[in-house]
Amino acid sequence: MSYRENWKMYNKFQYSYKSYLKNPKQPFWVEQGLVTQSGTVVLFLSQLEQQDHGVRIKSGIMRSSDNGSTWADYEPLDGNFTGYPVATAVDGNTNYVLYDSAEGHVLYVSTENGRSWKKRSTLSLQKDTWYGALTLMKDRGLLAGAYTEKDEQHFYYCISTDQGQTWGEQERAYVDKRIRDPELAYLSGKYYLHGRSGQAVKGMGGGNRFVLYQSDDGIKWQDGIIVSGDTKYADGYSSNCIINQYNDDVPNELMVEYSINYEGKVTNEYVFFIKPEPEK
Repeated sequence: MSYRENWKMYNKFQYSYKSYLKNPKQPFWVEQGLVTQSGTVVLFLSQLEQQDHGVRIKSGIMRSSDNGSTWADYEPLDGNFTGYPVATAVDGNTNYVLYDSAEGHVLYVSTENGRSWKKRSTLSLQKDTWYGALTLMKDRGLLAGAYTEKDEQHFYYCISTDQGQTWGEQERAYVDKRIRDPELAYLSGKYYLHGRSGQAVKGMGGGNRFVLYQSDDGIKWQDGIIVSGDTKYADGYSSNCIINQYNDDVPNELMVEYSINYEGKVTNEYVFFIKPEPEK
């Protein structure tokens, strides 16, 4: 069997597990992560107050320099700042994390191997957009976006050409099968956008299905492809990462993961791989 078909048993992330045992009503969740250019793993954690509908009360990081075998102590991201980490990106020694917060979508940056993080900018996305997505662009710009339940027929986005110092005005991109909980990626000259095909709305149909879009420029998106074949149960959240980045003998691929509910909130995880043609 190939590595794609062989998966090792998961390991508990001890910090989250112990925090839950200590106080189940104030657990720490691992919500995003990245690997720096030098191989350091950085995880972005949120402590939630479960008594108040899961409000985030702390935002912090943990780092590992040995592929996750051991972890440095938990540290706040930036003083008392609190938000929802929604996306990350790495460009050489510049590491990005995008937060959805009370002040809007904000970009934090580390150029010190993830040891310290500083706010770089507030994006031009309107405040009633949710979640968030981020990817490097072909010209090393940044493409960021989000969605609003008021208009799932469009992907709301903005672009930075100066490493997130400033952002262009918010724009809207039409997506024929709608989008909710969006995720972005760029690989070999192609942009990818995926998520749920909108919330299931009575009379509209087609909601809560996992959909994948492709674009040549990150602005205009081709007709979406419904990847999920399960029509009985709703699809949930999704994520992606580029694999083989550190192996010059194997082409890069985009690994995409998404979930399907099959009983209440219990889900199956599905994984597929996109191997694009090399750039000309």
